[in-house]
Amino acid sequence: MSKINIKPYYDVVVIGAGMGGLTATAMLSKAGYSVAVVDAANQAGGYLAGFHRNKFRFDTAIHWLNQCNAGGIIHTVFETIGTDYPKAISQKRIKRFIGDEHSYLLTDNPDELKIELQQKISTRERRH
Repeated sequence: MSKINIKPYYDVVVIGAGMGGLTATAMLSKAGYSVAVVDAANQAGGYLAGFHRNKFRFDTAIHWLNQCNAGGIIHTVFETIGTDYPKAISQKRIKRFIGDEHSYLLTDNPDELKIELQQKISTRERRH
């Protein structure tokens, strides 16, 4: 493990190494500020880092996959910071939500799910 070089002062200290904190840190650093990021957790990523429960691993970032394509917020942030980031493979079918009375598919076009949910709510309201 490499030694951490801690400076006696920084222009900015960002508290929280979640997506917002890491994005702010990268953009401030690119702008020329000396930046330190600190977090209470032992890994970066905040809520996007996922978690383990019993023998299962839960990925809490799956919904961000539809933001990695050109025009998505993650793609836009990465392009702003620099072009040396890992490129995502476009995903059409992101995640399916299944319950006793529903089955919804989140795709790379979240408006499709929005329209489907609006129609279902509208139909339900007419029945009551």
